[in-house]
Amino acid sequence: MKAGEIVRNFINSAVTRATQRTQRFVRWVRVRIYKRAPWCESVARLRKLWTLQT
Repeated sequence: MKAGEIVRNFINSAVTRATQRTQRFVRWVRVRIYKRAPWCESVARLRKLWTLQT
């Protein structure tokens, strides 16, 4: 594998991860807007999801 290929693969992976995280966050916001849950509980849940805490 050449250095240029490694850089392209890294950039592609970074863009893909950023896109997936953005989509995940937008889905979370959409669901939370319609749920009847206090904001502080919703944010705590989001924090757990993003840090992968159980």
